[in-house]
Amino acid sequence: MGARTCSSSVDRPARFGLGAVLLAFQAPALAAIAVFTVPNGLETTEGDSSSALPFGDATACANGFRYQQIFNGDQGIFGTIGNIAFRLDGGESSIGPLTLQNAVITLSSTNRTAATMSADFDANLGLDRRVVWDDDLELIAGTDAMGTNPFDLVIVDGGGFDFGDEGDNLLLDITVEGCPLGASFQTDAVAGDADTKGLFAGDRDAASGMFADGLVAEIVASTPPPVPPLYDCPAGGGGDAVDRGIILEDFPTDGLGRVTLTYSASTPGFYVVELIARQDQYDGAIIGAEAAAFTIEDASDDVPQTFDFRNAPVGVGTDVTFTHRIREQPDGSTLFYDTGTGSCSDITQTEGTSPPVDTFRRDRVGILVTPSDGNVRRRGLGGNWTVVDRAAEGFMIDVTDRNQLVVIWFTYDDDGTQQWMIGTAQDFPDNDVGMDLFKTDGPTFEQIRQADFNNGTINIEPWGRMYIRFDSCNEATVSFESTTGFGSGEFQIERIYETEDDFCR
Repeated sequence: MGARTCSSSVDRPARFGLGAVLLAFQAPALAAIAVFTVPNGLETTEGDSSSALPFGDATACANGFRYQQIFNGDQGIFGTIGNIAFRLDGGESSIGPLTLQNAVITLSSTNRTAATMSADFDANLGLDRRVVWDDDLELIAGTDAMGTNPFDLVIVDGGGFDFGDEGDNLLLDITVEGCPLGASFQTDAVAGDADTKGLFAGDRDAASGMFADGLVAEIVASTPPPVPPLYDCPAGGGGDAVDRGIILEDFPTDGLGRVTLTYSASTPGFYVVELIARQDQYDGAIIGAEAAAFTIEDASDDVPQTFDFRNAPVGVGTDVTFTHRIREQPDGSTLFYDTGTGSCSDITQTEGTSPPVDTFRRDRVGILVTPSDGNVRRRGLGGNWTVVDRAAEGFMIDVTDRNQLVVIWFTYDDDGTQQWMIGTAQDFPDNDVGMDLFKTDGPTFEQIRQADFNNGTINIEPWGRMYIRFDSCNEATVSFESTTGFGSGEFQIERIYETEDDFCR
């Protein structure tokens, strides 16, 4: 996407307003707020067009309506979308209140642009689609003294949409069951613009629509604020072998976020090291275990590594202990971590066991511990999942110790033959993620058991793409799009049993 630009700061009071819609979600407390006008440069300037679609022409609402608008992301859009608003055309007077009946508003990230928008509604939808409003929608809009209508907002208290998961552009999709009688007004629009475009059908059930001018929009996004460290002991004090453990005393929060340590080694080479966090003692309950792979080019190098425990549960006021396990290293090498400088409150280094009084202690370790930023992944999601109200198909889901999400989808092909699709997300930082799906065929049951079986006879073929969002520990939403003729769709799944030891919350 292009450079991030901010048209103004949010310092005016929000007004219930224009079907100008819509959405708005309460931004996280203390979050950084950015406001974008699409197209850029039209914050206080009228567009070159006006449009009665989708809100102002009741005669076009034969069976409700469906409307989509694409906002190209290179206008600077980023973060969690909280508000989207339109405005009246400059020549209009105040309107409302007007009620759109049973409005369903969906946001998604799409690879379609204003230039490549399809006349087929479903072809524009991204796989990370999220319904952000499902109720009657009241439209109210006023005018200001300068004759340029403000972006009036309708506040919807329902959370936000994380833009950019499955595409670089933002898609707004509105379906309305019934329009107010006699509605007749125009909203500010732009004709033939490269950055935004609309699509309208006067039938909510229509598969396709006619292209329309994109409405001038204000988009409000938020990003999590920086988080202060829980423990910050500077590096630079020399090294000690990783067989010494670390204790963080009186842990101040209920979740463990990111832990950064600095490593050096006696022998250059490739290392894979695991940091294991436990409750209270070195043999206590495991809080989490995270691995890092890195290369040390020279024995004099200091290499920082961050382990993200993603808000793993911790008892407030208890101790957290860390030990290392080396999974891979050059023969004969020794790995060290930085012991830090000065004295660091509530940090103790020991021999790596439950420490008796006479054990070796040091009150400093070069360590930085920060809490998670709030958008953290649920842990312990592995297990067997079934499709809601459709027990004939399901999923096996696993989260590996390297934070990969592995999904196997058990379903059927068009002939009724069992079909498995396999997908892997190499990094799984949040509660939603997309992945490519593959299916295999080739050998028979008998062939695969021959002593001279050739793995090259297995065909691995792309099937499509899937996006999965974990709405809770035991509920998830799956969206898919096949490239092999099986179409696209969305459904809910629920967990039958767990296979991970981590506690899910």
